Amino acid sequence: MSDSLVSGALERQKREGKVPEGSGEFSLGSAWGEAKSFASGAWDATTGAIDSVEVGIQDGVNSIKASISGNRSKNLMPGAEPAKQTEKKVTFRGPLDWRVKLSIPDDWKTSTVLAPLLKTGGMCWPYTPSVFIGNSASYNSLKPIHSNYPFYGYQNSQPENITISGPFTVQNKVDGLYYLAVIHYLRSVTKMAYGQTSNQGAPPPVVKLSGYGDHIFGNVPVIVTNWTTDLSPDIDYILTETVTGKKGTYVPTNSNISVTLTPIYSRSSVEEFSLDEFVKGAYLGGKVGYL
Repeated sequence: MSDSLVSGALERQKREGKVPEGSGEFSLGSAWGEAKSFASGAWDATTGAIDSVEVGIQDGVNSIKASISGNRSKNLMPGAEPAKQTEKKVTFRGPLDWRVKLSIPDDWKTSTVLAPLLKTGGMCWPYTPSVFIGNSASYNSLKPIHSNYPFYGYQNSQPENITISGPFTVQNKVDGLYYLAVIHYLRSVTKMAYGQTSNQGAPPPVVKLSGYGDHIFGNVPVIVTNWTTDLSPDIDYILTETVTGKKGTYVPTNSNISVTLTPIYSRSSVEEFSLDEFVKGAYLGGKVGYL
């Protein structure tokens, strides 16, 4: 607090008769209090004035914005006003199951080990996998002597092998049972009917590949020629009790399963094939998916 404020407080006390003239009696504490009161009041008045100015400026800015917005809307053509934004709930419904999956042979559907696969309609990748597909046409080249250009004779066409690779995660017992069912399915579908079994001598079964809709994989007959998975040492494993009631199995919490498929068509399917109908899309959604 400056000396001028204290001096001013003393002069006011003398004028008001609180300190007789020439008495020399003066309460420093009283003068100090009055000085503080005076300074506080001056500060409050100053801040109040600043707040009033700020409010006035903000009101002016809002008024200008409203005026500009109104002028803009006046110059818009009818129907050009921006639409009001409203919240909408989006739901995805429909009978199409576009997940990539392999079917289960009918005589295997009673297996308790493969039971988890029945809930998804076959072996299904839980996440969208990487899929590699293609077709090829083969030509024989005829290379005449002393010629700059060979001649090509068409030989045949065929769909190439299909490679599907995708991650599998296990977080609980249900996921663990599904993972074990997938491994058991792939082991089974790559074996022939050998030994003391029904249908002895039969090759591995033909299964149907579906996914993404009829234009990509719609009931494509395939055979599983190869499959691989990884059991990495740097991840966790979950103990899963198997449905057979025997000791449990540790399954990886994160792995990748890759399957190689070869499209295969019966002789009757090949005889019934028509390129004209294929180009028209007549086979889309049919019992046999031609690639």
